Amino acid sequence: QGALVGLIGTALGVAFGVVVALNIDVIVPAIERLLHVQFLPKSIYVISELPSDLIWSDVWTIGGVAVVLAFLATLYPSWAAARVKPAEALRYE
Repeated sequence: QGALVGLIGTALGVAFGVVVALNIDVIVPAIERLLHVQFLPKSIYVISELPSDLIWSDVWTIGGVAVVLAFLATLYPSWAAARVKPAEALRYE
């Protein structure tokens, strides 16, 4: 179950991150108009917009590491649960 949650969470996170990275030029101005703020004022910063360059090898690397960490995070709880004797666990319920 933990591995499945890790896979689903990683897939959703990667998909959301890719969508945001590909549409950052639309998202930032929309937020600026909605909140009446300017994130990078030209009078203060050299750049006036937020650049985004999606590097697919980084996406796959980060997604892969996230899945591996999610799998590793499920090992100790599974190992601890496997060591519990069913009769002992039910006795204290």
